[in-house]
Amino acid sequence: SPGAGSAEEVFFELAIAEGAHGPEHPAIANVVGNLLTVYLAQGNYGDAAPLFQRSVNLKERLLGPKHPELASA
Repeated sequence: SPGAGSAEEVFFELAIAEGAHGPEHPAIANVVGNLLTVYLAQGNYGDAAPLFQRSVNLKERLLGPKHPELASA
């Protein structure tokens, strides 16, 4: 399920996805969102803030700034 697992597990998944797809692939946006969910659930807002910004920036580049999915980013 989205956000499942420890931050270390999801961070590892992110590293694998970036290696396979590069940093600008839609799959990366999903994994960044999963890691963000884990950090927020842990109350780790310091690590969550830059991931939130990365997620929004990536989705804007991939989907366009007016895409409805950005409302949930």
